[in-house]
Amino acid sequence: MKEKIEAGEYNTLISDEASGRILTLILRAIIKRVSPDLKLNTLFVSGGFESINDYHKKLEDFFKKIASKIKRALLVTEFIFHGKTMGNFFNELIVNNIGFDAATLYQYDQHSMDSLRQLADHAGGQLIVGETDYGKAPGGG
Repeated sequence: MKEKIEAGEYNTLISDEASGRILTLILRAIIKRVSPDLKLNTLFVSGGFESINDYHKKLEDFFKKIASKIKRALLVTEFIFHGKTMGNFFNELIVNNIGFDAATLYQYDQHSMDSLRQLADHAGGQLIVGETDYGKAPGGG
């Protein structure tokens, strides 16, 4: 990720509003320090819940609307439990031909990590995980 930041590859940060706002703002400050003249779009997007019937359509419409403004995005979240929210983001980015990488501090489920990593790899992206902590999720034992 450091090399891509230094090369100015990311022109968009997408924050998972479930937990990514603070991390996104920190990364934004770092990127702006490295590349002060870079026009950096910063989007705060709710990952949503599958039980909301029209959520996927809204997420699809949102990414379709902004796709032309994104050279490459960095999707940021604090943690991934089962990967549903990030999977929703990945799918919409892929459908709209938006190049991306994703970064998380913590990942708690081996199966979801493998699935998301394969999905990101297939799209030419990368899933960057700070720490894996399988079986020790907060509130999970």
